[in-house]
Amino acid sequence: MRDKLNSEIYKNHSQDSYVSKVFSEAKEIDELYDLSVYIKFQEKKKTISVQQVSPTEELRRKGMVSKNLKYLEYIHKGLLKIVDKFGVQIPSFVRSLNSETKLHQPVNESSTPREVALQLYPESKAPDELLKQSMELLAYEMSVDPMFRKFVRNNYMQNGLLITSGPLEAISDNNEIWSYCFWKIPIQKVFNIGGDFARILHYKNQNLINISFQLRNEEKFLETLKNNIVSDIPRRFDLETAPASSNHVEWNKYRVDAAFKAYNDILRPIIESWLIAKFKANAEQSIMEQCMLNLERKIDVKPFRTPEMRRNAIPRVFALSFGAGGIENDTCCVYINENGKKAQEWSWPMLKDLNSREGNEFLDALEEINPHVVAVRCYDFKTKFLLQTVKNFVRYHNERLKNQSDKATVIVTDDKVAMEYTASEIAKKEFPKSSELSRYCTSLARMIQNPLMEYLRLGDKILAIKFHPLQSFLPEEKFKEALDRAFVNVVNEVGVDINDILRDEFNEPRQRALHYICGFGPRKSIYLKQVIFGENYKPYYEPFIDSRATLKETYLEPKIFQNCAGFLRIRSDPLEPLDDSRIHPDLYDLARKYSRNTPDMDDARSNQKYFVMQLIKRENRNPFGDRRRDFEIPTDDQVFEMVTKETKDSLYPGLIVSVVVKSITTGALRVRLKNSGFECNIGWNYIDKKVNNNIEEGDTLDALVKSINKDDFTIVLSCKPRDLEKGHHISFYDKRFDEFIDRETKQNYQPPIKVKKVSQYVPKPKPKPPRTITHPCFERVSAQEAEEKLSTQPNGFYIIRPKTDNPDKLSITWKICDNVYRHFDIIELGLDPGLEVGRRLFVENEQTEYEALEELLVTYIEETNDFIDKMINHQRFRPTERQLDEFLESCLRNNPKYTAYGFYMDNSNPGCFIYGYKFRPGTRMSKMRGMFRPYGLRVEDLRFSNLDELINGMKQKIYERYSRKR
Repeated sequence: MRDKLNSEIYKNHSQDSYVSKVFSEAKEIDELYDLSVYIKFQEKKKTISVQQVSPTEELRRKGMVSKNLKYLEYIHKGLLKIVDKFGVQIPSFVRSLNSETKLHQPVNESSTPREVALQLYPESKAPDELLKQSMELLAYEMSVDPMFRKFVRNNYMQNGLLITSGPLEAISDNNEIWSYCFWKIPIQKVFNIGGDFARILHYKNQNLINISFQLRNEEKFLETLKNNIVSDIPRRFDLETAPASSNHVEWNKYRVDAAFKAYNDILRPIIESWLIAKFKANAEQSIMEQCMLNLERKIDVKPFRTPEMRRNAIPRVFALSFGAGGIENDTCCVYINENGKKAQEWSWPMLKDLNSREGNEFLDALEEINPHVVAVRCYDFKTKFLLQTVKNFVRYHNERLKNQSDKATVIVTDDKVAMEYTASEIAKKEFPKSSELSRYCTSLARMIQNPLMEYLRLGDKILAIKFHPLQSFLPEEKFKEALDRAFVNVVNEVGVDINDILRDEFNEPRQRALHYICGFGPRKSIYLKQVIFGENYKPYYEPFIDSRATLKETYLEPKIFQNCAGFLRIRSDPLEPLDDSRIHPDLYDLARKYSRNTPDMDDARSNQKYFVMQLIKRENRNPFGDRRRDFEIPTDDQVFEMVTKETKDSLYPGLIVSVVVKSITTGALRVRLKNSGFECNIGWNYIDKKVNNNIEEGDTLDALVKSINKDDFTIVLSCKPRDLEKGHHISFYDKRFDEFIDRETKQNYQPPIKVKKVSQYVPKPKPKPPRTITHPCFERVSAQEAEEKLSTQPNGFYIIRPKTDNPDKLSITWKICDNVYRHFDIIELGLDPGLEVGRRLFVENEQTEYEALEELLVTYIEETNDFIDKMINHQRFRPTERQLDEFLESCLRNNPKYTAYGFYMDNSNPGCFIYGYKFRPGTRMSKMRGMFRPYGLRVEDLRFSNLDELINGMKQKIYERYSRKR
């Protein structure tokens, strides 16, 4: 911008000393922008003063609009003649503002302002209106002056305060919005709160709070403007007590009005909007930096290595999972060899007993392959069950090893990448015949071998992974830019073997790594491959680049080569050994010199030369040495957080949590944490005796976290009143913001009263893109497409999808059995920014509340699936009404003394079944509709916890009904 503005000044304003002075003193981009606004206005003044067509007509012809049309019309009307009579020299006025002594003395007219207006416009019938318009034009001229803008802006930066109001709507006490209310914070400190301003701005845009600005020196600032704009000749007057007949008092009044209008009405809104834009940009930059650093920490990691492994060795990895669990999911085990290739796969219905067939197969695989790492992960908290099983097997295997240095290590690994990779297009291309669970395990194993390549494998699907709680406030292009920066940093540090890429033309992660090499990008890297391979790729053609010199002479333009040469590696038999180092070819002669003699660091007389000598010294000793941090086995705390999805801030001793009763036994209550779905027990000794007889399955209770054992994933909970009195609920209170709170405003805050809004026309909003969440079962499909996809899947499978008539909402399509699908909506409350799903979830037409999507899926679908499966596999189940009727007739013919009964699915009401029975052959079948529920089965007002209870209970009910009829 500086160069462009300098060219404009040199061409058209070289004689303007004020413009030249302001330009030479400008240091910030905002100062250059202000100067450009000033120059454009000065040019416009000259043009409009002489043109015949009015500004309004000119803009109409061009089809344009202008915010400043009013002032342009004033200039066209000739009001600059009256403005000159005000005697205000704006540059002198601004210098006076910045000086300790007054430098500005306006020249007073001998006539009154009204007399001057009539002299200049004798035909005018409204001289006072002309004076008012002239005052407004002077105000606008002051507001575009770059030095005046700088003075006002600097005062805001030094003395400004950001004010946030209390909530504008009635909200609950534990809403996090309270952390951002009643602020009175200096402007400079707003830049230090990082990404939190993005949340404040979101609440403002949602009309939940107001943002305003205030000057601590408001009165003094206005007094300064007034004192420096008025004329002191013949002597200083107090404007309130001066005689009305004094001419210069009248002129001073217009001058003061112009200064105040320039500040209050024109500049203040501009500068406050500028501040909000600066705060927003600063917040986004802070979030971007954290996203970049978080991704960089995940990919700047070496492969897992034991102390006995060679420096560049890649581990052999087993990865095991049973996904979401349930009877339809086997345990899958995938073996990834030292070359990163999937070498073998196993699948077992159950892996528990060391002496079982499955157990022997697993032990044989461990003994034969002897993996370095065994990775374990499932889709949810059920990881803990598989983890304990696998630990037992690996412990047994390790004890039988002759060489104890060959022991395998069991690791629970992060599965965010695996979850996204599983259903991606690249996964389907890479393993078209593998199941999603197999792909999931493959990704888990490769994450241990090469985290960088596994993240690169995702492509744009990486945007669905959460790297920062506030990343949803970033525009997608900025979020992607932040992640790209992380890839650039790490890929260039590791380097790219150009021949490795050429030999594996269709390996997308490796191809994508080349995009991030300095000097390249997607377009240039694709062009390089086209140049090397020709227009048509020939699978049998395996080019080999034997040196960086070949790249320079044959394939790369000089500028591109200059930028990328130090990061492209020639690893296989290079003609020049230094081609497999970080040393740039321009420094090869210097490197050879220092390879013979140890470089003397005292010779380095500049930071740049010292860096070069350090690089040469390091690369001569260890070419392209891997400087990434070592792979760290997750700690117990990290494993607990991964498995339970509970952090140290969301679950800790002393916290009161909500739990849902899953089952009731003689020893304890089996409950599930509503926030995460994690399951644990509450002993009866921790239940109040007064209420223990009234507790039922599905009830929601408050429980105090007494202790947490992260080694075996156990939590001790208590529901006793005396324990609950000692605890507290989770709070969004943030100590960081204590110093910003205006206590007086907070104390005087009056919550808003809900008023019924008058209905009014509201324009229809533009359609939003379909909803997307991070979950292996989520797909952007319609209800019909979901049924088609599920038609080839086992019973009980489901797809989470955007709602058909409202893509911003979520629905679930659930396969009950063959050709029977249930569609239902998820009702979400508390869908705050940064959350993929609401804090409170309900199934449509249901009263039960869930606090996590996994809790809803596990409780409402997966547990219900167990009851559906048991009924379908029962000997008295028949697929259709006709088949059941024939079955009952057959039973009665063989046993006429017994009541015949059975079940079939109610296809017209998915999720329901029909209990059919007959007393005598040849009669019409009697029917009663039942429902599958998470707690069991329900027929009319009767609830049964299992199928046997249903059969016995229905026999009793039918007997009672038949007895009453008799």
